[in-house]
Amino acid sequence: MEKQPILKGLGLNPGWKYEAIITSYSDDKPHAAPMGIRVIDEGTVWLEIYKTSRTAKNIERKKTFAINFTGDVSLFYRSLSKKEPLTYGKAEKIDAPVLKDADAWIEARLVDEQDLGGMTRFIAAAVASHKRKKDPQIINRADYLALECMIKASKVPYVPDEEKDFLIKEAVYILQAISRVAPASPAEKIAQDIVSTLRR
Repeated sequence: MEKQPILKGLGLNPGWKYEAIITSYSDDKPHAAPMGIRVIDEGTVWLEIYKTSRTAKNIERKKTFAINFTGDVSLFYRSLSKKEPLTYGKAEKIDAPVLKDADAWIEARLVDEQDLGGMTRFIAAAVASHKRKKDPQIINRADYLALECMIKASKVPYVPDEEKDFLIKEAVYILQAISRVAPASPAEKIAQDIVSTLRR
């Protein structure tokens, strides 16, 4: 079956990792959890989830879930802390809840599982994507990390040598993180230039 470019309309880049809130049914009750998802291609994503988590068990049982995107950090916190209730709707093409306050979401169906020891990699096909906003805010950490790399570099000329070494190591670590979440991105190029300059 030919894969459909469902994710293209959301501007998601293959190979990049995005921060999302996964919603699924747990005993027919909506459940939400924040986590990263990686885009494989224009129609497929994967998630690595701890086997003992409720989300992993829900996906294994139902085989469907939704990937919700938002720029509202408080929604991530609410899905993590469970201190305040979230408002849900229903997906259109699969059996899964969606966040009513999400900027955009993907309806996904499980196609494969890979055992990673204490975690499972769930590979899912995008069944449909939706936008609540014309330009949904979808978080990829690369730009924020690149900014942090710049901040580290800006301090190097003004601190003692031992602190310089620490800041340079931090910049290298940040570059490695960017390469994981947004390979071949402008943010990666910025961090590469910063690290190269600091090492001279």
